[in-house]
Amino acid sequence: MKKNKSESKVRKVLRENGFTLSKQKEQTHEGVDIVAMKGGEVLLIEVKKATLHNRAWQVDAVSKKQAVVSNTVAIVTPHGIVFQPMKEHLKLCTKNGMRYVTELVNMIKLM
Repeated sequence: MKKNKSESKVRKVLRENGFTLSKQKEQTHEGVDIVAMKGGEVLLIEVKKATLHNRAWQVDAVSKKQAVVSNTVAIVTPHGIVFQPMKEHLKLCTKNGMRYVTELVNMIKLM
């Protein structure tokens, strides 16, 4: 699944939940994958695709710029999407920025 497909899935879920999506990425939001708005709240979303490595699901590191600019991360797994505040996501990352999300994938499977 390419990032464009992952982004499309996230956009679809956001629309289904009443969010308005920005059609153009404003220069002030440079590097943000998706800008979504609902009820005065603006989400600057970084989309991360979970991939399988050595029987463990993980997402790649968030760049330093993304960590500062984005306020939300959308983790796309084969079984669903998890939205988390960026600060919470970063706390759960390893020193090199990777995050193992096998538990999230397994939780989604059970739903």
